Amino acid sequence: MTPKPHQDNPDNATANAYPGGGRKPLADALPDALDPIKPVGRMRSVPQPAEGAKTIEFERGPVLTEDQKNAIDATLRQAQLHYSRSQLKQSLAELVKICDIDPTNPDAHGLIGDIKRRQENLKGAGDAYMTAIKRIEPGTARAALEAKLARTLLAQEQAVSQLHTGQTRSARGNGSMTVWNIVASAVMPGLGQCLAGQISKGVVLFVLWGIALATIHGVQVSTITTRALISILCMCGVWLVSLIDMIISCRQESNV
Repeated sequence: MTPKPHQDNPDNATANAYPGGGRKPLADALPDALDPIKPVGRMRSVPQPAEGAKTIEFERGPVLTEDQKNAIDATLRQAQLHYSRSQLKQSLAELVKICDIDPTNPDAHGLIGDIKRRQENLKGAGDAYMTAIKRIEPGTARAALEAKLARTLLAQEQAVSQLHTGQTRSARGNGSMTVWNIVASAVMPGLGQCLAGQISKGVVLFVLWGIALATIHGVQVSTITTRALISILCMCGVWLVSLIDMIISCRQESNV
């Protein structure tokens, strides 16, 4: 049997144009003249984010004239030139001019984020990257900015963690526990703990040592009693406890 010749069918042409098959979407069938705002580009399907991740929605930019676009391109090239020469202030000044025309320009805010990172302004860099990502459709360029944003947020969390660790260490006392605290505990039980910020523990050790000292005060060696001997042993015990406790605290401090 001779096969029938292929008949032209609008649906077949549409299926060839769209690998997934099916009819042409109505939005694509409409002429651009019917759109109230000429889009910069059509949105593509966004992959599902990981659980707990924050989705950044795509936003359209303002409609610009050709003169404005040319001015932005020229200013952006100048800003990139300043940035390549490490002239960050001059580059930032050029980018501000772009933002006066297009407040959320993705190229400008992406470069602003790079400048803020080099200036160690992590919060400003994160805000700039976030603004730039909102104006870029999913793709390679957006993925690169999202990676920069992730690294910036991670560095920001690490900086906050280091600051919290430093505050915790300083809260333990007026200064870090060192060998001088051990020496102070050897001279007088409880003194090293007080200098290290462990006031309650230091006061308790000092009071116990003072009570034992008061018990044997005025006792002569030739007439020493069992009670006085017990007091002497208590003094030595309190002194030893204070010294050992200070040594352990210093080791724990050095391991933090």
